[in-house]
Amino acid sequence: MEKSKIPVFDNYTVTTLAGQAGVSGSNNGQGTEARFNKPYGVALDSSGNVYVADQNNHLIRKIDSSGNVTTLAGIAGVSGSINGQANAARFKEPTGVAVDSS
Repeated sequence: MEKSKIPVFDNYTVTTLAGQAGVSGSNNGQGTEARFNKPYGVALDSSGNVYVADQNNHLIRKIDSSGNVTTLAGIAGVSGSINGQANAARFKEPTGVAVDSS
């Protein structure tokens, strides 16, 4: 997978949901304005939101059903292992995310 975008496969057609090929970063934003740095694990909730482990940014990101990307937890470029909410949490190269039905 390209290290700076999130592809979507639909009827064997690949489109970009968020990010831009060859352009790394940690910007939040709409669609191709957003930036990732090695998006790895993804999960989908029942509302159509996509959750992404942004590995090299040490972040957990959310792409809503409109394609808007926000950072849910962590601080870009700051690794660690701290439980907490939002920017108080720290991750070291996260590779997976999961959602539950609640």
